Amino acid sequence: MIPAVPLALAMALLLAAPGGKSGDLAAVQARGKLVLLAHPTQDSPFVAANLDVMREKGLKLSELRLPEQFTGAEVEILQGFAKRLGVALEIHAVVLGYDALFPALLRGEGDVVASEITITPKRQAIADFSAPYLADWLAVIVKRGSKNDGGIAAVADLAGRKGAVIGGSSHLELLRAAAPQVKVQLTGFDLESLEAVEHGEADFTLIETSVPVGATLDAMHPNLKVAFRLRELGNGIAVRKGSDLLGPLDDYLAGLKKTGELKRILDRNGVQAARKGPPAPQP
Repeated sequence: MIPAVPLALAMALLLAAPGGKSGDLAAVQARGKLVLLAHPTQDSPFVAANLDVMREKGLKLSELRLPEQFTGAEVEILQGFAKRLGVALEIHAVVLGYDALFPALLRGEGDVVASEITITPKRQAIADFSAPYLADWLAVIVKRGSKNDGGIAAVADLAGRKGAVIGGSSHLELLRAAAPQVKVQLTGFDLESLEAVEHGEADFTLIETSVPVGATLDAMHPNLKVAFRLRELGNGIAVRKGSDLLGPLDDYLAGLKKTGELKRILDRNGVQAARKGPPAPQP
């Protein structure tokens, strides 16, 4: 799941955004907090809201602010980065959807964006990104035994087909760049996309996974398989163009990788398990 933002809107916001982005680090330290903009999704191993806290406290998603009110690998990563800067982490949930994340960043409503963000050329035109902390494949998923099983094996086979894709995601951006003639059924989250393929409402969907080509996607979807890999992806954390937070952030991520702590964080939150899926036989 990898959100996108309309380039024209983002460029307009970038031109209108206040200057001084090279002083982001000083601003963060002066206010004593690093503000993370995220779009939490249920059961996400990256950024998810703690539903028990919301029920116990009677809070809405937009009212959550504390790291302990969220779970996920990116929450842990950025909480550690904030500690390295000597400040607290505050999380602002952008409830309008993935499309709203980058405009909010460019308006100065937060300092960093993280919600399983895929680095794409369009995004790099409006924001700077950390070095990728996670790499994977964007795969085309079809239903085993359907008319598309074997009928979709390459990009050329997607022309005229219908794909269930998350609205406002980089999946949609990358799909339209690779196969402009594809038909699109917009969905709100991965599970909805997978169900559309299972129920025959769409011919395929896109999922980030390291499951081999031809193998079953996972134990929850035994009828779905990886038809082919569309492209390799890298996930990163976004900051405003020219932000001097980028250098310290890259240094921090490099340190996590070197010590093995990054892998421990990803494993602890189930990121690697979610990407690999269970072993599955070739068809």
